[in-house]
Amino acid sequence: MPKMFKDSNRDFYSFVLTYYQNNPYIMLERFASQIADVASSVSIDWCASKQNVDLNGTKVSGKRSIGLTKPDAGRTWIIGFTNEYEGHFKGNHYKIKFPLIRFQNFRKHFPEPVIFDGCNALWEEFKRYNQGEKINRHKINMLEKSKHLERLKKFSEDEKKDQLASIEKDRHWLGYMKKRSTSCPYFKRKGIPDLHHLIELYVGSTSKGPFIGEFTAIKLTDAKTDVFRGIQRIYPETGSKVFRKGLNPSGAILKIGDLIDGEPIFILEAPADAALSYVLTEHCSVAALYADNIGVIAKVLSKRFPNSTLIFVADNDQYNGANKGVDTCERSIKNIESQTYLIIPEFENPEQKLRKKDLTDYYGSYGEVKTKALLQYV
Repeated sequence: MPKMFKDSNRDFYSFVLTYYQNNPYIMLERFASQIADVASSVSIDWCASKQNVDLNGTKVSGKRSIGLTKPDAGRTWIIGFTNEYEGHFKGNHYKIKFPLIRFQNFRKHFPEPVIFDGCNALWEEFKRYNQGEKINRHKINMLEKSKHLERLKKFSEDEKKDQLASIEKDRHWLGYMKKRSTSCPYFKRKGIPDLHHLIELYVGSTSKGPFIGEFTAIKLTDAKTDVFRGIQRIYPETGSKVFRKGLNPSGAILKIGDLIDGEPIFILEAPADAALSYVLTEHCSVAALYADNIGVIAKVLSKRFPNSTLIFVADNDQYNGANKGVDTCERSIKNIESQTYLIIPEFENPEQKLRKKDLTDYYGSYGEVKTKALLQYV
């Protein structure tokens, strides 16, 4: 979050209240053209898709996430959140709500997701306002908005049914799989050959669809309730990580070790990184499975285990302008009250040329002693 002008006598919060009623849906319409620009950078048509997007963390995919070209069909995701920024002005505490929207295209041309951050957009308008530019109040038709939200609520209910059906299909599928009794080639390459001794890993295979061959299955649990939330398939040969169609992993984790209030909890993005963290620290480590889930599970774990220190180990996504991995962790830290630490793997030039970014990359590059030192957060 940029620093405010120290000499400004018109505070940011009053500006947002006056012109946006602190309503993220008003912001969603006001910044439609900017959101469309972000979406188009990964070939997603925001104008055609926005009617299907809510700000409750629901993943919009399939026919509801519309690409700009035919090859994008079925290959894109949109996830909208209502995020919060907390600050102080003249001794008063305030909380600003704003839209945060993640766009991802899984075609090989678009390797990284992109983010529209409504707080940054608000801040840019606030700067122009302080420079004397006229800012028009933006109004929305609340009746139409109510109908829109009711329609999305129906979609959400249908998706929850599909989600439960997908979880049950995964539970049934597990019954036919064998537990892995030998090293998984994927985790072995990542430096954790004995993971099958620490958690239950399963072996399965698929013979049709975009992902074919033997895979290792990991069981996911809900960060809030610990109940089964489906499986993630990891295809060792390619490293592809796949969820069943219809499965929404938001709020799900891979947990390695026991979650105990008062004990440190390491939060990482990928299962391999969480496994390595546990092996090197012997503290419970959880994988969020994808970057935007980090903030979701951090809030849950902060409430469930208020006396635990949360240690975020970010992916250092330093190669595409914005640093998605670090930015996501920093936003998550701002939105929770727990004691937190942020660890960022730093790479030297040879490793940067190879686009190394995460904990297992660091371990593979610099070895166990240096990686253990990196994870010493105090």
